[in-house]
Amino acid sequence: MDTPGNEYLADGAITFNNASDTKLDIKLQVNDVRLNEYHRNNGFTKIKPKMKTVTGSTDTKLMVSEGMLSLLDIVTRSYMRQVNNDVMVITAVQNMPVVWNGNKLIQQFLNVLGGTLYPLALALLLPVYMYSIV
Repeated sequence: MDTPGNEYLADGAITFNNASDTKLDIKLQVNDVRLNEYHRNNGFTKIKPKMKTVTGSTDTKLMVSEGMLSLLDIVTRSYMRQVNNDVMVITAVQNMPVVWNGNKLIQQFLNVLGGTLYPLALALLLPVYMYSIV
């Protein structure tokens, strides 16, 4: 079930600055917050399949980059069809795989070490900075 009240959130906006036979100047905006609660089941940025999961609930899937591309595709195809019907626009999206090349424990240790040493280094350099500006 959708979050109550999210039907008032804008899914996207198109601002046409100039649209002529020689120039298309537009500003496309899509709600790109990656939280399920901020999206409606609109078929662009969030989809909800009719199939139920093992637990009996229906899962939703956020597709923000695909939603942005779909909005851009709708506008550019319509514009190109109006200007020149012989032009075909083909759009696609390819998500690159995430490659992890390291040990998670080492990465966590380095994050803790950096999070500890950085404030310490700033605190130790503060007297040097104050001495240099006075």
